[in-house]
Amino acid sequence: MVNLQMKHGMTGVGIYWCLVEIAYENNGMIPSGDCERIAFELRTEYERIKSVLEDFELFYQSNGFYRSESIDRRLQEREEKSASARKSINARWGKPKDQQVDTNVLRTNDKRNTIKEKESKVKEKKEDNKIGFKHNVKLTQKEYDTFLKDHGEPAIKWMIEKLSAYKEAKGKTYKSDAGAIRSWVIEEWEKKHKYPDRDAEAEYLKKITVQ
Repeated sequence: MVNLQMKHGMTGVGIYWCLVEIAYENNGMIPSGDCERIAFELRTEYERIKSVLEDFELFYQSNGFYRSESIDRRLQEREEKSASARKSINARWGKPKDQQVDTNVLRTNDKRNTIKEKESKVKEKKEDNKIGFKHNVKLTQKEYDTFLKDHGEPAIKWMIEKLSAYKEAKGKTYKSDAGAIRSWVIEEWEKKHKYPDRDAEAEYLKKITVQ
């Protein structure tokens, strides 16, 4: 991860976590042919996606898919826990093997509703913790403070405005506005406001702050 950040900055770290989320949604696998589509969705270069997947030993290739050893391990642990739970319940009930039940279908409708209600409350609580820095851009205070520390106030204000305008123009929504900022908005800021020396950059940021 340090090598990734050294080469691609926090943009690369944001891309990595987006790829992890994609892998979890696809049973731990990212089709190798999806790199171009992923690059389009994350508004970044195809070569950068390939680099994150191939250059830092964070993923490996197998049968036309990118996989992650850490994700494989967590999915295996999840399956082992599920198998152990099935074995424990069937042993308790004394069911013959051909009559054993799948723990995935043990929940009653009431229990399903209870779980959904709890998940909904957790989601609502997370949303309640987010602050509307624009009408369509929400960040937690911790997320905002991290961006502020890493990039400064003028930069984060610009990034929030940029993301807000893009979402409004395209009708786009994100599961996480902070994730969107990490995955492509920071890169847009760096492209637009990159200066050959620190003094020129400091002078520019000073002008923005005064305005």
